[in-house]
Amino acid sequence: FGYSKNNVGDEVSYIDVEQSDPLPRVARIGICFNPGLCYSKENLKWKFISFKWAREAEDMLIQRFHDGTFHYRKGLGDINFFHDLILGKSNDDILKRNGFELDLFEILSIRKGNFKSIDYEQVETEGFGISITGVFKAVRFFYPTIADKSVAFIIKHVDIRYDYSVLKTNSRFNEIKFHGININLSKNIF
Repeated sequence: FGYSKNNVGDEVSYIDVEQSDPLPRVARIGICFNPGLCYSKENLKWKFISFKWAREAEDMLIQRFHDGTFHYRKGLGDINFFHDLILGKSNDDILKRNGFELDLFEILSIRKGNFKSIDYEQVETEGFGISITGVFKAVRFFYPTIADKSVAFIIKHVDIRYDYSVLKTNSRFNEIKFHGININLSKNIF
């Protein structure tokens, strides 16, 4: 469970008072569920399978009036915890994001989700990730003596990950694709 409130402050003022504008104050609330099956022995922790599901609701906490004035709303605005987060039924006054990730042996991650964009268009997302960390953990699981060899440092401290995702919309962009490579050098990956 998480809650955040961003841009807490006064309006942005310019020399011309009529140009002042409120900070885009936003309330976000989210929940996540993450069960899985993990192997743990000595200094090896390996997630065989894990499933993450998350939902988030966001509301702009600004009420604008026809005369150009505004006022900041309190609390969660139009977000209803039970209706929007638990049941997943949204209204047009909030943005909602849903998604899940299935992770297999810390090697392959499969992701799918959706969100409502700023112009209230439904956007579908999907993708996958491949990580060498799970491969290294599999090697350590099946060949425990490898930790004593010269490759132990690489197995313990290096992760290389490729991620691919696509956003599918009904707009002129239709599909937007993302590719990423992440190289992580850490003190202790395992």
